[in-house]
Amino acid sequence: MAESVRFSRRHLWVARFGAAFRLGVSDFLQRAVPDSHFVELTPRPGDRCAAGQPIGLIASGRSDYELRMPVSAEVTAVNEDLLWTFGAINADPYGAGWIAEGWFLDPAEYDALMDVDTYDDYTRDWARR
Repeated sequence: MAESVRFSRRHLWVARFGAAFRLGVSDFLQRAVPDSHFVELTPRPGDRCAAGQPIGLIASGRSDYELRMPVSAEVTAVNEDLLWTFGAINADPYGAGWIAEGWFLDPAEYDALMDVDTYDDYTRDWARR
């Protein structure tokens, strides 16, 4: 079970499991890019990614959205099932639609992400724009 979940300003969630994590797109983002028809994930297990580094793309009939790593990390797993069942991002963004897992390189970056209440306020403000 995740110790806690935090969110990036680019609408990715990060669930913490000690020094490890799992990440995916938020429900807010999956609603913004409905009917995903293509997912590209660029990191591979063993890759080190900096916070803010592009890690993939979600394409839908409405728009494309570049995914960026929310924390500096060593990737240990990528959800390759999304390459064939990309609809999981829309159907189950916090479960089967996860994107990657890894080890934190700088745990303080996780602490700087938004908690659930702050993210809810952020998305309300963002949706009003």
